[in-house]
Amino acid sequence: MNSTLLGIDLGTSGCKVSAFDLAGQELASSRAAYSLDTSSPGQAILDPLQVWKAVRESIQACAAQLRQSHQPAPAALAVTALGEAVTAVDQKGQPLGETLTAFDFRGERDCRWLAEQLGAENIYQRTGVVPHPMFTASKLLWWARSRPELWRQSWRFLDWTALANLWLCGQPVTDYSHACRTMLFRPKDQRWDEELLTLTKLEAERLPITRPAGSLLGPVRRELAQELGLSPHTQVVVGGFDQACADLGCGVVEPGQACDSLGTTSCLTVVSARAECRPALQVGQYMSLCHVVPQRFLVLGGSLNGTIVLRWWSERCPEIAPTALDSLPLEPSPVLCLPHLAGAGQPWGDPRSKGAILGLTLSSSGADIAAALAQGIIQELRYNLDRLSQILGPITEIRTVGGAARSQYWLELKAAICQRKILRPREVEATSLGAAILAALGIQAFPTVQAAVEHMVAIEQQLCPDPARGATFSRQSALFNRVYDTLKDLLHEL
Repeated sequence: MNSTLLGIDLGTSGCKVSAFDLAGQELASSRAAYSLDTSSPGQAILDPLQVWKAVRESIQACAAQLRQSHQPAPAALAVTALGEAVTAVDQKGQPLGETLTAFDFRGERDCRWLAEQLGAENIYQRTGVVPHPMFTASKLLWWARSRPELWRQSWRFLDWTALANLWLCGQPVTDYSHACRTMLFRPKDQRWDEELLTLTKLEAERLPITRPAGSLLGPVRRELAQELGLSPHTQVVVGGFDQACADLGCGVVEPGQACDSLGTTSCLTVVSARAECRPALQVGQYMSLCHVVPQRFLVLGGSLNGTIVLRWWSERCPEIAPTALDSLPLEPSPVLCLPHLAGAGQPWGDPRSKGAILGLTLSSSGADIAAALAQGIIQELRYNLDRLSQILGPITEIRTVGGAARSQYWLELKAAICQRKILRPREVEATSLGAAILAALGIQAFPTVQAAVEHMVAIEQQLCPDPARGATFSRQSALFNRVYDTLKDLLHEL
């Protein structure tokens, strides 16, 4: 069997196309950038034609690399993409305007209206998400209110997985994980919510067709395959939401496993055997969604305060570069940090929270503050893991991806503070690998997801928790657990 698979990863600022073999080895890769337009208040849009041009060019470049290295043309491909974003298209599949991304909050008023109609708790029980203007439903209501002509002319409103599949093979199909990011989909039943559709004056026929991730759609359109340098037999397989694909790409597929994606921002996902919409999760504003793995679900939390916090400090203290963390001793900083420079994520969900550095003395150094910032980020991860363990059951291992996974300091810090097994996969940019695994499953290269993970996901490093080292951070952990509640009112006044 042809063993080459393409994973196509569409993000907010660029796309990455990677080719893998059935052992998960990357054979070729290409990237292209595009620009997010935030020039007007509340606006965060992409030009869909610019994005599609970048995707085509990246596929062409990746296919050319494969030919140059005498590798076979891809047997299959799958697309993974940013969640929540939506593009309106006409019956010919042509975009009628811009793509509204997750960061476009012009539907904030519409989100409030929807929550008033059904109640936030009711919406959470139905959809697994707390009402927020980032979700697609808010954007659709904003279009209906502010762009009635576009609303009337639209044939379908598509996420980027569905739009790419439409252009690749003529089928506007998305998967359940992507549909869960609309605030219109029921993860428990894996169908659109009829009452929410009625409130948004939508028919399901105007949304993407939903299929399980890994479903085979058919070959790339012949003329497009020729343009892209693909075989006319290259098959299109349904991909999924980028974070769910990252989980698959690092082997997080069973209950008790978690994925920590730490880069500019931070995202934590935990696998569950059922759709989790419990009140305890809603209180912490954790989101529930379908995994790209059959009969598996994800509980998701996150924060805008990832390594960008260290970048902020290095810009103000140039002698402390983010890479200098690896030279710091792995011990608690004498300074304590609440790293809410961009507000608080789960479990607080408090955009008004602010960062705080506590315990400064005349002997405090720039390195002390850098260590405190890094440790604050991981303390927040530990706090969420502890909270989710109480709700979902034991979380036995964390697989770590993203840019910080390349740093030994970050890995050892996670093991010490979280006191859980930390695994770093070979492919720390795991999203495109997750899409490639779905492509492999779509053409039945493997009988099960578990078999695909066993063959395609390799673990390069494993760190087991050291109780003695963990004990050195226990006092810091106890203090961190108290700091937000202690400072919240004061931080809101600043």
